[in-house]
Amino acid sequence: MSDDLATVPSGRRSGLKRGRVLAFAALAALACLLAVGAALWWPQASEPRVVAGLWRGTADHPAAGRVFPIEVRLAPGGESAMRWGADLHCRGVLSPGGHELSFALDRVNGKECYPGVVTLVPTEDPNQMDIKVQRSGDSTVTYTGRIARPS
Repeated sequence: MSDDLATVPSGRRSGLKRGRVLAFAALAALACLLAVGAALWWPQASEPRVVAGLWRGTADHPAAGRVFPIEVRLAPGGESAMRWGADLHCRGVLSPGGHELSFALDRVNGKECYPGVVTLVPTEDPNQMDIKVQRSGDSTVTYTGRIARPS
């Protein structure tokens, strides 16, 4: 069956044209809605979190039965560091650990302070993160906590 408008009676031609215009308008409106939805959703899903700054909080060490302060300074392109333990007496350097928000904790100083792996886990609040620390050579999480930065 031919779609040629020349073979369609003139009264029906305007109806076909109007139908095509309406269908095109509906598709254009749908495309616009999809574009707006993608623009609103996509940046949240694809943009990396900005994590640079000073983060402070507490951590729970269940095996030692302690809760202690923790401080993480994340510096893009610079030297990131962590302090933890009673009176923040433990100090170490954080180096990229192969995954985003995963760090090797080394060059550790302080009594009963150990190197390991630090993993930061984003929360819904962009100014808070959960922290998990594994001591080097241990496959279980040694202590966990939550850190925050001023908003």
